[in-house]
Amino acid sequence: MAGNPRRRAIAVELEIRARNTADDETHTPLDYVAEWVESGKTLVKLALELSNASNTDVTVPAIMAYLRKQYGHQAVDQRVTNARKASAHTLAEEALQIVDDADDGDANTLRKAEMQANKRLWMAERFNRAELGNERGVSVQINVGSLHLDAMRVRTLEPRALAFISDSSHTNDPDSTAIPDAIVSDAVIVSDDNT
Repeated sequence: MAGNPRRRAIAVELEIRARNTADDETHTPLDYVAEWVESGKTLVKLALELSNASNTDVTVPAIMAYLRKQYGHQAVDQRVTNARKASAHTLAEEALQIVDDADDGDANTLRKAEMQANKRLWMAERFNRAELGNERGVSVQINVGSLHLDAMRVRTLEPRALAFISDSSHTNDPDSTAIPDAIVSDAVIVSDDNT
């Protein structure tokens, strides 16, 4: 880490923040970042704050690389994913607060508040689909025109299929004018006989 000033700046700033926000000594930079995300704040905002505090260009990938090197790739990703899931309710409440606080008189302010609220709700739905996402069931599409054409094809095939089946001289001769088996198997044969 001695050769990487950005990683050193990230480590120092996150260590200071972790110590200052916790009552116990075991609070780690990963704990701090997870709590940051759980509160509904973005990692982009954290990177900006770390950049301003350290006079270094800190990016989200740099923060994640530092955390993954310190705590392991899987542990960091799981912790951030869980933090985002937990942040979903905070984001939904923020959306409600934004709309409630919007000035009723100015159309631009209302439009901006609506966009901000919608973006927070969208993020909340993505972070916690089980509780806040839209239910997506199986989509079934029925084309009545296609069904009608299929029914007309079957009715057209019925007389030919009946003639084919009742023809006792049927052979597998390729020159035969018989209906191929694939067509017959798709056809529905209806008989008026009760026998």
